[in-house]
Amino acid sequence: MKWEWVLFGGGYYILALAFLYIAKVTFDIITPYSLKEEVVDKENPAVSLALTGYLGGVMAVLSGIFIGGNGAVEAPLDAARFFSDLQSMSLFAFAGMAALALAGIVSDRIIMPHFSVANELTEHRNLGVGFMTAATYIGSGIVIAGGLHGSADPRGFVIAFVLGQIFLVGFAFIYRLLSIKDALPQLGQRRNTAVGIAWGGATIAYAIVLMAGLGYGDNSADGWELRLIHFIYYAVLGIILLPISRWVGARFFIYGTHLNVKIIQHGSVGAASIKAGLSILSALALVFSF
Repeated sequence: MKWEWVLFGGGYYILALAFLYIAKVTFDIITPYSLKEEVVDKENPAVSLALTGYLGGVMAVLSGIFIGGNGAVEAPLDAARFFSDLQSMSLFAFAGMAALALAGIVSDRIIMPHFSVANELTEHRNLGVGFMTAATYIGSGIVIAGGLHGSADPRGFVIAFVLGQIFLVGFAFIYRLLSIKDALPQLGQRRNTAVGIAWGGATIAYAIVLMAGLGYGDNSADGWELRLIHFIYYAVLGIILLPISRWVGARFFIYGTHLNVKIIQHGSVGAASIKAGLSILSALALVFSF
């Protein structure tokens, strides 16, 4: 291993941590509540979950930048390359923070429109809403990372963000229709933490599938045509197979237990964690199989 890789690799690592700190400050600015007051003084776990999800989404975007060809991989490293990468990383990192802020608005206004997300997080310390908010941020970041795969460029970033929001919103409606019909009342009125965990896990799972769909081809015109075809293919495949996989998993792996009954009627965090885990594992199996 050449010393340049160790030196510059350490530099990229420090930059990633610095961007996470900037993301924390950004989150404090864009939200209507004080992080210090909620997280430190009041020890509010719901706000802590939302913050962690936002940071996770930013890190997903940063990972997409590295994988996309702007990180410490492949080409020889020198000071000029490092500072060139720094400019690219800065551009996409700040764009990612702004995009995730917009994703939060989409989540508040469209995915969870029946109540004030900020009020649920702060006044009621609603863990279910915290989990779902975190999942929205992480899922949006994962899809953006898929758009940056191969070569990080602004077009891939914008296309991935727009498509991600459209399909994640569509998935939320389908999830409420096919899985937990009263998911919004469960979250906002009954403050059912288990519903937030299960729904959040399904959201991240679907984002993984969408990311895989954007990972094919390059950034040429023909490459993007191929990527969009694969994206639609995976998006439809995920809608069909993820619910089936969760149902099979619940029936055959959990001793025939109906997880939704446990989640909705009993608020079982254990059942919700299993359902969320099955969703994510099913998404990984789908991605590696097709």
